[in-house]
Amino acid sequence: MDNKDFEKNSIDDILKEFQAKKDSREKSDYVPVNVEPPKPRADFAKAESEEPKPDKEVNKPKIELKKIDFSPLKSDKAKGVYKYLIIIVLIIAVFFAAVFGIGNMIKSSKTSYIKKYEKKYTDVSFPDGIEEKYCELYGKNPNTCGYLKIDDIDLSSPVLKKADGKGTPYLEKSAKGARVDNFVVYLNDDSLEKYYSSVDSYNNSASGFISFSDLKTDYNFKVIGAFYTNTKASDDNGYVFPYNVTEQMEPSSALEFYTMLHYRFLYDTGASPIRSDKLITISCPTSYHKDFRFVVVGVARDDDKKLTASPKKLIRYPQVICDEKGIRNHFASAKPWYPQIVITAKKDNTTTTKIIDTK
Repeated sequence: MDNKDFEKNSIDDILKEFQAKKDSREKSDYVPVNVEPPKPRADFAKAESEEPKPDKEVNKPKIELKKIDFSPLKSDKAKGVYKYLIIIVLIIAVFFAAVFGIGNMIKSSKTSYIKKYEKKYTDVSFPDGIEEKYCELYGKNPNTCGYLKIDDIDLSSPVLKKADGKGTPYLEKSAKGARVDNFVVYLNDDSLEKYYSSVDSYNNSASGFISFSDLKTDYNFKVIGAFYTNTKASDDNGYVFPYNVTEQMEPSSALEFYTMLHYRFLYDTGASPIRSDKLITISCPTSYHKDFRFVVVGVARDDDKKLTASPKKLIRYPQVICDEKGIRNHFASAKPWYPQIVITAKKDNTTTTKIIDTK
């Protein structure tokens, strides 16, 4: 054996011996160690979803959704209840349908008579609500807006929207959008004066009533008084009493108007109109004084009991009459009165009310 082989074998033996001792030592020194997992940490540089989660979850209250049991609703008893509910709903629906249907039928039946007049007078547009008895009259003359009947003077006549130059009674025009509370009719006949110009004539000669229709409604007016009025301002200190205002007045104006009428009436009948009343005013020519009118006033009433006239101590006459009679005008210093009327305008389903001064 040469030196190289000897050296090689010696080195191998040394290494084996060293390895054997190392293994023996590691076995004798080994002690088991319990290794725990790392504790969780919060890394604020990361999103919450990226943070490590602990092994044990926190106990959170749980909301349990209980399944609704609809089985009782499927029972025969429940079906019976549903059946009755459906029947009730159907009855209500049929009721309302019948009410509206009957209402439309009634409305249609009330105006169905107009069709034959529309066929007869093809160029005439009949107003809504016109009574059948006036359709022929309106068809012949669409200028008709009413019908007047005064038994005292045997008058039965259409009333026109404007004068026709033939002496036919005509109605004072009203402002658009205003409710008419006073039908002012102008006559071309002075025969009414002898029935209503004094206490005696009212109580012993006059019927006390006037009939008027606006073609839609028939009114029975009870005469409550009469008076003389000037038509020229110079005859009463620059003032003409606005007796011919037709529109609904503002409440305080209406009260003042009735007071003004009371002072002017030639006698007292004890009547006291209120704002909701309908009035009729018949304006007639008179020979009492130049440029004067004789005016008769009535209030709508359902009864046929005539009023009784009694004398008055104080009557408001225009200044020119006081001068001619040589009597004192107790109202000479009174402030001229003009009413305020109510105008209602409808646009875009909105209603606007305005108070207008008639001066």
